[in-house]
Amino acid sequence: MARCINCGKKGMFLKVNANGLCDQCFQSRLQSLFILAHSSPGQVYSGDVPRGLSPQSVMRMLSDSFENSMRIIVSSGKIINESSYPPTFYERMDLLKSHLEYLVSIQAVDSSLFPKVSPVALRDEYYRSYPLDEEKMWRRYFDQTMDRIVDMKTDRGKQNAITKFFDVVSQYEPRMQDNTKHAIEGFRKRLDLNLHKS
Repeated sequence: MARCINCGKKGMFLKVNANGLCDQCFQSRLQSLFILAHSSPGQVYSGDVPRGLSPQSVMRMLSDSFENSMRIIVSSGKIINESSYPPTFYERMDLLKSHLEYLVSIQAVDSSLFPKVSPVALRDEYYRSYPLDEEKMWRRYFDQTMDRIVDMKTDRGKQNAITKFFDVVSQYEPRMQDNTKHAIEGFRKRLDLNLHKS
């Protein structure tokens, strides 16, 4: 006797597909996947869902969405690892996170769509590496500031560069991780020493 693994219906005349779903549950899953395929990170599709969806067309749309999100995730990761400009770093971190969450939402509906890459594992790696990535970016930004200060001839120019550095720090301080805040305090001491040397 067939039994749907999703809704639990069973019966002699009930048909289930290769995934163990009855037709009603299969159509419901296709509709959910259709909505996800037409959504974008942070914005859920709210239009009409056509009846009688073809599994092939929905999978093709999802595949395109997956490839686009992965392309954005990879390019954002590269920019994050090289950026020494805080606005770019945080914009790309937010973009990367939104695309990871989008892929996780697709995986929640149908995990079989991701045989090689687990969005949950990618998201977990993002959260694990974020504090170190953030600290590295601020170190690069600090090093650039120090290079500019060393080349400056006047104390006023040096003080302006230091003020600009800490103005930028104050914009992002509310979202900084503790390790980054600790590093910033070290930068503050080094900048003060550098200013007093001259």
